[in-house]
Amino acid sequence: MALVFTLGSNYAAVSHYTGEILFPSPQPISIVLPPATGFEGAEEKQLLDWIRERMFVSNYKAEIYVSRFSRTIEPGDSFVFHFYVSDLGINRLSQGKYFYILGFDPEGRLTTFFPRTTEYLGHLPATYSKYATWYIGDLPYDSSQLFNGTAGDREIWYRLNVPDDPSSIGRWRIYVLVFDNTYLDRWGRPMGDQSPGGYSNPEINNAVAYTTESFDVTAKSAPQPVSMAAYVPLAIQFLVPFALTYSGYYLRAAEFEAFLLKVTKQLRKHWLFLLMVTALLLFFLFGR
Repeated sequence: MALVFTLGSNYAAVSHYTGEILFPSPQPISIVLPPATGFEGAEEKQLLDWIRERMFVSNYKAEIYVSRFSRTIEPGDSFVFHFYVSDLGINRLSQGKYFYILGFDPEGRLTTFFPRTTEYLGHLPATYSKYATWYIGDLPYDSSQLFNGTAGDREIWYRLNVPDDPSSIGRWRIYVLVFDNTYLDRWGRPMGDQSPGGYSNPEINNAVAYTTESFDVTAKSAPQPVSMAAYVPLAIQFLVPFALTYSGYYLRAAEFEAFLLKVTKQLRKHWLFLLMVTALLLFFLFGR
């Protein structure tokens, strides 16, 4: 009973863990960002120059929301994040919408470029050109799933693996850029020349929105010895209710024992009278 009471007093913690066991949450989908192999010389400065020149499209607006799941990151760890795009423009993004994810190390060197397309092998787009359309069909998820950050009831997480090397220590940055395949004016007409590098309307080569997220990679910490002090709060949480409950039952038993001793003492004092009463009862019940 004491154990039951203890578990009951910690109902929230017990229900959480039993709920996870009996009704586990759907596991997220993990997409590992590929290393930017072949992009030697590509630097963050090139992307920043492109952003300054190419960040606005009339009648289009979007917000990119990033949630990070990794806090303390050391060389050899992974930076895990999730994002989704909220479409806020007068013109809505079409089914041809797409995005790019670029990651840079503390030295400003490109370390990941997602997705990898044959359009860019070894260089970033020039400041006058648009990032080329890529086909979501190459992945098992459609564009709406990737933009919403979910596939069914499963979240989509992106994972950037940090090299296990001291040179990885420092501040890293992730950029997410959002585009649409074809930009329209307010009346639904295409905005001039839609081919990459077109000049009839400069905005046709622009991005609708972008965001950046930074994270710090710190030096590996020395292994810390396990301290029993870390377990003290948990032990107190369960042992105190148990001890109080047990002591309550013990006090009750002690009170009952004292009552029994008192009754026994009285019985001993009046044993002759009780014997006579018992004999009379037996005579009237069975003596006739």
